[in-house]
Order: sequence, then C-alpha cells, then structure tokens
Amino acid sequence: MSFVRKIANFIKEEGFELSALTIIVPSDRAIGKIKQELSMVCKSPVFSPQIITIDKWMEPTGKTRIDSTRQLISLYQASKKIKRFDDLSFEEFLGWGSTLLKDFDEVDRYLLDADSVFKNLRSIKELEEHWELDDDQLSYSQKKFKGFWDEIPRIYELFHATLSQKKKTTPGNAYREFATKIEQYVPKEESHRFLFAGFNALSISELTAIKKLIHSKRAYLLNDSDCFYTRNYIHEAGSFIRKNKAFLNVESSIKELDLISKKALQVNIIECTQQIGQVKVASKELDALSTEEQSQTLVLLCDESLISSIAKNIPESIQKTNISLGLPITQTAIKSWIDVIFQIQENKNKFNTESVYFYDFQRFINHSITMSCLSMAELYLLGDIERDAIKKNRIFQ
Repeated sequence: MSFVRKIANFIKEEGFELSALTIIVPSDRAIGKIKQELSMVCKSPVFSPQIITIDKWMEPTGKTRIDSTRQLISLYQASKKIKRFDDLSFEEFLGWGSTLLKDFDEVDRYLLDADSVFKNLRSIKELEEHWELDDDQLSYSQKKFKGFWDEIPRIYELFHATLSQKKKTTPGNAYREFATKIEQYVPKEESHRFLFAGFNALSISELTAIKKLIHSKRAYLLNDSDCFYTRNYIHEAGSFIRKNKAFLNVESSIKELDLISKKALQVNIIECTQQIGQVKVASKELDALSTEEQSQTLVLLCDESLISSIAKNIPESIQKTNISLGLPITQTAIKSWIDVIFQIQENKNKFNTESVYFYDFQRFINHSITMSCLSMAELYLLGDIERDAIKKNRIFQ
C-alpha cells in the first residue's frame, strides 16, 4: 500500500472533520496524490481539507517573502548605514553579500542568537589565523577583517529592521517568526487538527512549530519509513527521522514498514558511456513496462541537468509524468535561445553591420524554440533561405 493511501486511510479511520484539518507536506507533488486517494476512500462527496507545503504554511500573515536578488539589494542598503561601509561599492559588496545572506538564513531557520553566533565565528577565525590578542600587532588587512566580523551583528539587525518596515521578510526569518509566534498564525479552534506527512530533514524552526502543536494534542506525525533504517542507529539513511522523533518525543502515527530486511530486491546495473546513453536506456526501460508498472515507476536522477533530456525522450505510451525536481532556467531551451539573440546583437556590433552573421542565423532558425513557434510553410521558407546562403557562400544574411 502506498504512503498516500495510508494517509487517506488514517484520516478516514480517525474520523477527522475535513473542514477542520490541515495536512502539511514537504512539496507540491504530494498534494494532488493525497486528494486523489481521499476521493477513493470517501464514499460520498466531501470538501477537501487544506493541503499545503510546509514552506507556504510557515509564512507569517501580513509579510511578503522577497527573493534573493531583492534581499541582496536590501542587505547592501543596510550595510551602507554603517560608517565602516559607507563608501563600499556594490561590486565589493557582492564578494561577501551572498555568503552573508546564507548565514543569516541558517541563523534564523535554526533559531540561533545572531550576536552569539557571529561573535563565536569571529573568535574561531582569529584562532585559525593565529592572531595575537593585542590589536597593535595586527596588520591593516587583519584589522579590517576583524572589524568586519565586529559589524555583522549590527548588519543583521539593520537588515531585518529595513525589511520589517516594508512588511517584507526572508524565508529564514519567516520560519523564525512563525515558529516562535505560531499561536498567532494557526486556527485557534481546539478541534482543528494538523497532519505532518512524509518529512525527513527538518530545521529547528520547523521542528519547534510541529512540537508545539503535538504537545497541545492537535497534531500527528506520519512517517514513510522502514525500520531497517530507523532502528539501526549507525545507518545514515535514517538519521534525520531518528532525530525528529527524539526532538518531538513522538512516534509516527502510521506503523513503520519492515520490508527491506525481508524482501528480495532485484538490481540491474546497465553500463552507459555517456549521459545521452543514460537517457536512451531509461527511455527503453520505461517503454518495456506495462501501463500499470509505469504508474508505479520512479526515475531517480543523480544529475538534475538530465531532466530536460529525459522529458523529451519519454515514450509516447506514457501520457502523463510527475516531475518533482527543480529545473534551473540556465538548463532550459529558452536560456540558450536568449543567448543566440544576444550573440546576434554582439556580432552586429563586432562586424559593424545590420546583417546577421550566417552562423547566428542558422542557430536561430534551427533552435527548438523558434521551430515550435512557426508553421510548416515558414519552416520550409527558412530552410530554402539557409540552403541558398550555403550554396552562394553568403556570410551575412
């Protein structure tokens, strides 16, 4: 039985009122599946409970999260308010700004005291560099570096104060505020219940929010795990689930599986010389499966850059797929298409001409984005132009 079916059965057996139930899951992928399973176990029409990802759930009301680019700009503006950095250029700031944002996010997600963390880090850096305690013996660069660490707690304070005035927040700070003031952001009705389903690695802020609800007898933890991992205290695969249980002081409301140690597993290893070989083999293996087997098959990639290639080579017999990995825009066709457009402009300037360099023209008309936007008649016309340019050795079009 699948984990989502177990969730649906648990809801039915416990007799939860669906209108007073919130199911929190790790990602959007599970939401549709849980709704589908609920519709199968419920014999009559019902309203779906709220099913939401933990990232969206832990968002304080009245504040908007901002992306990393806007965080970087806000951090730069906050840094400029400190006298030591009033002449700091944005180019110099970029060298350490992104790293500092990541540190701030970790401090918030794990509910750490920023002053203590950065003071301790400064002390560690001093010991690593074997600096003397007497400032007179430090070089100019050492004094500057030490001064930078002295100012970080102040930058942290100014940064969050600046965002707060604009009703903005960072993802990490949203987690901190939600976890510490959870009573303000969840339904106050005692009858409202929360299910946390399928979690593995969780930050302290997430665990703190869950723990408060579990201790108030309003929440349940549902794990999809096998005791082969969780009962073996030196097995790294079950380490996060074991830590979660210890922190929350609660067991999963769904019985753990005990299959891996008892079930015979069949593993086939197929050697491939290149990445494209992996894609072709995966496509061939999927095509050999029955429709029922395909719906129960997971393709797990060690290299996310193969997602686009895998998606293009999925057999025609598979009508729908569920892709749960993120695809960076730099690995998409639209990015390479934009690169071609920029290359056309750059070569126009380089050759001081309004004509298009033939190689750029060829790349543009044969690109998948261009071809998908044109009719067959237009494609044939461009093909004729390309062949004519090659025949006449026309360098510029």
